[in-house]
Amino acid sequence: MRSFFKTILIIITILLTNISCKAQIEDHSELVLINKVLDTKLNDAFYRQNLDSLYPKLLNPKTFNPIKDSVKVKKIQNFQNAISESISAAKIKWNVSKTNITIFTRVYFDSSGKIEYFAFKIDNDSIQIEPTKELAKVLKKSLTQLNLGINHSSKYNHCSNYEIINH
Repeated sequence: MRSFFKTILIIITILLTNISCKAQIEDHSELVLINKVLDTKLNDAFYRQNLDSLYPKLLNPKTFNPIKDSVKVKKIQNFQNAISESISAAKIKWNVSKTNITIFTRVYFDSSGKIEYFAFKIDNDSIQIEPTKELAKVLKKSLTQLNLGINHSSKYNHCSNYEIINH
């Protein structure tokens, strides 16, 4: 009987933990930046959401048509250029010897192209927390002003990689 109550208590605890993590992610009215270095709990809660199932890829390699999708490609290029320019203009001191810094991103948009979630990872474990915080500040400022400008029948996501010159 004790093990039964113990099992029920564990199940309730797990459910409550999952609900509170979902609330951290779902209860937002503005852009949410996700990065494991800056906030491990938020990062973990974010990936448990499996947002890829709710936000399908904007450009699906299986159905991509260069002519039909050319407007989307151009808007994505403009969006990526704006982000790259913002990061480069900030001249972040990365404090590493590598000449280029690679940043992997996954961006989740609402159906009108407004950014809801922006997950990023710097592909260099030697980069300390201060440059990561500075990057987050630059991203937050520039991303709140950006809209992909693609209206879609549903929410969608897009992945990008950025190569930033280390000044």
